[in-house]
Amino acid sequence: MTRLYTRRGLLALAAAGATAGCLGSSNGFWDDPPAFDRSGLESVTDRPVPDRPAVIPVTLTESQRGDLRERVESRLATIPDPLTAERLPNGTIREAIVDHRAEARSALEEMRSASGTVGTVEAAADAAAHAGRAAAIWAAVLVDRSPADVVLTNTQAEDRVRRAEEALPGRAADTQSAVVVYGALESGLSEASHDMLAGGTTSPLRVGRYAATNERAWAWTTAAGFVRDRYESSLTDPEPVDDALEEAVATLVEPTRERLVEFRPSESNEKLYRRPDRDALVERDVRQGEPGMALLGEKLDEVYPDYDLRTVVWSDQRSYPAYRLRETHWVYAALDALETVIARIDDGADLFPPDAATIESTRQEAIEAVETLVGSDQPLDRFVGSRLAETLTEADDALAGADDDIQTVSSAHSEYVWTRLVAEAVPAATETIIAAIDG
Repeated sequence: MTRLYTRRGLLALAAAGATAGCLGSSNGFWDDPPAFDRSGLESVTDRPVPDRPAVIPVTLTESQRGDLRERVESRLATIPDPLTAERLPNGTIREAIVDHRAEARSALEEMRSASGTVGTVEAAADAAAHAGRAAAIWAAVLVDRSPADVVLTNTQAEDRVRRAEEALPGRAADTQSAVVVYGALESGLSEASHDMLAGGTTSPLRVGRYAATNERAWAWTTAAGFVRDRYESSLTDPEPVDDALEEAVATLVEPTRERLVEFRPSESNEKLYRRPDRDALVERDVRQGEPGMALLGEKLDEVYPDYDLRTVVWSDQRSYPAYRLRETHWVYAALDALETVIARIDDGADLFPPDAATIESTRQEAIEAVETLVGSDQPLDRFVGSRLAETLTEADDALAGADDDIQTVSSAHSEYVWTRLVAEAVPAATETIIAAIDG
C-alpha cells in the first residue's frame, strides 16, 4: 500500500464522525459530547515516539540521488520562468503549470531532507510526477513541441515498468527481509502501473495527468534498480528468493480467503474484496456520534481500498510477491485489530476519553507496543513498527493543534487505541507469514 497512515487519514477519521451513518441513521459527532477534563493535556505527548527503523537498510549514492534530481530539474527547465500572462494568456492552464512546478520544487526539498531510502524515493517520484505534469502541459500548448519531446510516452513507461518487474525481486539476506525490502519497491511499481491512464487526448490538462503517472513510473523504475543493486552488494551471502516468495504466496491463498470469510461470514466469496458495511458488523444499538464507530469506519476504509491488488488471494493480478505478502501480513494484523474494536463497541465502549490522563495512558500503551516491534529481530515486525511510529507522530501533531476541538482530541485518542491493537496483533501475523515461507 502506498502509505496508509497520513495526516489526511487522521483528518478523515475526525470527519468520519460528522459524515458516517450509524445503524442506518446519521452519525455526526456528538452535538453535546460528554465532559472532558483537559487537565494535563499539554503534557500528554512528552514521551517521545520510538525512532523509526529503516525499511531498506541501504541508502542511495549521491550520484544516484543526482540522477533522480536531474530528471526533475531538466523537465522544469523546459518551462519559462516566470511564466507570464503574455507568454500564456490562458489563466487556468498557466496556473496549473505554475502550481505543479512549485510542487515539484517542494518535493525536491523533501527529497533532500528525507531520512530514509523509501522517503527519498517517494519524494523523488512526487517531484518527477509534478515536473512531468508541468512540462507536458506547457509542451501541449506549443506549436513546435509535443509532450513526447519532454516526458515518457505511455509505451515507454509501460516498458520500463515491465522490465523493472522482471528484475525484481533480487537476492536478499533471507526471504522475510526480501518481503520488506522488495515489498517497498514493488509497492511503488504497483502504484505506477495501476495509475497509468489511456492516451488519446489533446487537452493540455489531461495530457499533464498522463505525463505525471508516466514520470512517476520513471522515478520508481530507476530507483528500483538502484536500490536492488545497492542492497545486494551490501550482503555477504545473498540468496535468491524468487521461488520462496511465490511458494509462500501460493501457500497463503486459501488460509487468507478463509480468514476474510471468518471476518465477514455473511458475504459471498465474490464480495470478499469489498469494504464491509460498518453498521452490520456491530450488534448493539449505538448512540449517534460514538468515536468507536468513526474509528471502525475509517479503518475499514484503510484495509479495503484496492484490496484485490494487495493481497495473495487474487492471484490473477500482477505478481509482486513481496508486496502482496507484506500487505497480507498487514491485513492479518488489521483484521485482528478490527475485531477487537468491534468487540469493545459491542461490550458498550464508546472509545471517548473522559480526560487527558486516559489519553496519556492509552498513548503510553501504544508506544510500548510499538517499541516492542521496532526492537524485534523479525523484519516484518520492524516494518510495521516503523509504519505505526509514523501514525503516532501524526496523532501527536493533530493533538498539539487541537486547541479546544474535542472531536480532534477524541480522534487522536482513537489513533492511539488503534496503534496499540495493531501492534499487539503483529507478532501472530508475522508467525503466519514465517510458516508460509518455511512451508
